[in-house]
Amino acid sequence: MKKTIIGLILVATLAGCQTTPESTSNQVQTKPENENTQKVASIKVDNVTPHQVVSSPLDIKGEVRGNWMFEAVFDIELQTADGQEIAKAPAYATDNWMTTDFVPFESTVTFDAPEATEGKLIFIQSSPAGEDGPEPEFFEMPVRFSEQE
Repeated sequence: MKKTIIGLILVATLAGCQTTPESTSNQVQTKPENENTQKVASIKVDNVTPHQVVSSPLDIKGEVRGNWMFEAVFDIELQTADGQEIAKAPAYATDNWMTTDFVPFESTVTFDAPEATEGKLIFIQSSPAGEDGPEPEFFEMPVRFSEQE
């Protein structure tokens, strides 16, 4: 009987845990390092929210941790939901980026309207080591495109 109760408590506890939270906010979080830990958010996007309908030119403003940039720049890529690149643009710090605190950034992504109706913005960490360095972190935010007329 005790084993059954302990088993039920364990199942109920595990069922209540989320290892990859569904975020509907505009604060983009890293993927968990493992199922028990989560990194602190590195990007906050101020004017684009998940699943928002976007059009060109797309002005993006927000904050990113300064150590996520190199020389005050990181890239933003716009793709279709299946990974086809539509556009890529640099994002620039608008304040001192040599910090681990959040730093404001701005970017404008210009693109031709795709036939697809769903896509994603990918925020790509810059590294001083470039292609020879570790794999950069990246964050995806789902977006939608307006219907073609």
